[in-house]
Amino acid sequence: PNHVKDSLDFDFNKIELSNGPTPPDINSRCLQLCKDYLSGVWGQQTVDSIVVKRVMGGVVNQLYYCAIGRPVADSHGVPQEVAIRLYGPKYDSFGDNETKTNERLNDVVTAVMASRSRLGPKIYGLFEGGEILAFYKHRPFGVKEQKDPKLRAQVFKNLAKWHAMEAPVKKFHSMSQWLDGLFDCVDRYPNLTALMDEYEMQTFKTYDLELEKGWLKQLIESTGSPLVFGHNDFRSSNIMVLKDKNNNDISDDTNGDELVVFCDFDGSGYGYRGLDFGSICYEWGRTFNDYKFLHVFPEDKEIIPLIEMYITESVAIYGKTYAENPVN
Repeated sequence: PNHVKDSLDFDFNKIELSNGPTPPDINSRCLQLCKDYLSGVWGQQTVDSIVVKRVMGGVVNQLYYCAIGRPVADSHGVPQEVAIRLYGPKYDSFGDNETKTNERLNDVVTAVMASRSRLGPKIYGLFEGGEILAFYKHRPFGVKEQKDPKLRAQVFKNLAKWHAMEAPVKKFHSMSQWLDGLFDCVDRYPNLTALMDEYEMQTFKTYDLELEKGWLKQLIESTGSPLVFGHNDFRSSNIMVLKDKNNNDISDDTNGDELVVFCDFDGSGYGYRGLDFGSICYEWGRTFNDYKFLHVFPEDKEIIPLIEMYITESVAIYGKTYAENPVN
């Protein structure tokens, strides 16, 4: 709202993100996709016999829950509820003409790899404008879940597995290009100075952000963070803790532990390993409302065990020489 000028006036935990209006033909569209890609029991369904609901939370894509209204006793392995993801225009393909032309190529490659490795949602169908995915009853990997030792271990072991994936996409550190593109986008924003005056953005007005960007680039490069296949948006909301393994139709040898599944791969690709660690550690122990206040980063005694879990899994993948490398 235009009258909100202070973040303290806002309850960030109640924000529901969305991208664009719901298409008027969404029910018939989802039904046809399920008939085409799932077949089986979906072939007997009509628009009136299915349930379609929009799932809020995305700023790039639209996500819909689609299910058979009256589930059948035996669908012969065909899922009776799925998630349908409709692609929207991406926001991160700054300065790369090839990425702008084929902006969803990386996403499709990542989604297939994540599905096959069981680190991400199972894919039932890929079509030009989106994906048909398994629907998971879940909750995000929030503050409560971060305190669960078994869940913490699964998240960071799975992150090690994710970083170990070999993807047939460009292999370069994209952070510098992303920062340049972001600043170019800001420079093109109309009446930016007037906007900063209206909202009293004293920090932006006081500091030279171009100098800050240059300093940040040098700092990132100096860390020597290895090039890995990163999630690049590794936050609690993109880590699903599955509520019910049976209803979610997932089989895994987890000794009764809850499963975690990563999602939202719009930004995934090769880059600095430290980005995923920084993203999750930055929000560790915080809700969205805590972003209003000066951040106190978690202490080393909280973070080091997480890194040790990651290293243990990486040693299992690469061998003991991994732990002997000083960069690790």
